[in-house]
Amino acid sequence: MSNVDRLTEILQRLNAGEDPAQVKKEAQALLATLNPAELSFAEQKLLDAGLSPEILRQLCAVHLEMLGDEMAAMKAQLVPGHVLHTMVSEHDVILGYLDALEGVNRVVQQLTQYDATREEFAELVHIAEHLVEAESHHQREEEVLFPELERRGVTGPPGIMRLEHQIMRPRKKELLQLAEGAPQLDFAIFRKKLAGIVSMLVPTLRDHIFKENSILYPTALQVIADETVWERMRQAADKIGYCCFTPAAVSVYTLDLRTLLPFERHDRIFQVWQHLPKGQTLRIINDHDPKPLHYQLMMEYPGQYDWAYEQQGPRDWIVRIQRIQEAVPVGS
Repeated sequence: MSNVDRLTEILQRLNAGEDPAQVKKEAQALLATLNPAELSFAEQKLLDAGLSPEILRQLCAVHLEMLGDEMAAMKAQLVPGHVLHTMVSEHDVILGYLDALEGVNRVVQQLTQYDATREEFAELVHIAEHLVEAESHHQREEEVLFPELERRGVTGPPGIMRLEHQIMRPRKKELLQLAEGAPQLDFAIFRKKLAGIVSMLVPTLRDHIFKENSILYPTALQVIADETVWERMRQAADKIGYCCFTPAAVSVYTLDLRTLLPFERHDRIFQVWQHLPKGQTLRIINDHDPKPLHYQLMMEYPGQYDWAYEQQGPRDWIVRIQRIQEAVPVGS
């Protein structure tokens, strides 16, 4: 029995009502050997067998706790400008807004009346506006990332994420309407409605982000291996646009080649270079003069970069390579 079949069988036992505690140890042992793509395909098999997406969402909780290391491993592979780097960065900001929302709600629940002088009410409007603004993040997922996964047979997890987007959209809009209408509402009603929205939206969105960071995005990195596809996806994402809070990519990306084996260095340099946005700089640290790299860039990307030495030996060489226009290889 394959790992996918074994995990599918465990999730089916949970769905049948078996005490999760009894199968948790078995599930943890198996999950420790699974990669995100196998987990995604197991979920797909359950959906194909007739399990509803709503029920599968409930089953995810048992195995999610095992995936904390996946996001760290994925982040180590990403560079600024990569589609997933941008999405993970946006997730970090959204999680900060959820923390702030909980804090505002705690204060509001202790009040007995609306007070325009209290900063919590203005902050609530600010938070709600930015959670609604996250729609462009979801749109880039639904129109750019999810279709590429589905073309490669990963259809279950994107379907679940779309379902959760649909669930959360009206609640975020409701939160904004409530925040903007606070001065006109009966305060007891306002307070009760706010508590209800927060109790649903905060854990749902946190769980949603965790699943994307720990399962969906690592799966995407695994099954979408062609760098030209990622570049096409980035261009499509650019056309859709970004959130007002999307963090700007770092202007300088430092790559220490001394930590890599010699045969790994070339691929890593060009993995970063291909995703580096115009105007940003790749700073490499090497244990010898990287002249061969300079010659290759001159041949393949003439006029598209600036090369400057920051340090020239005797032990280490440090070079700054700034992209001065979008990289287009010669002959493409």
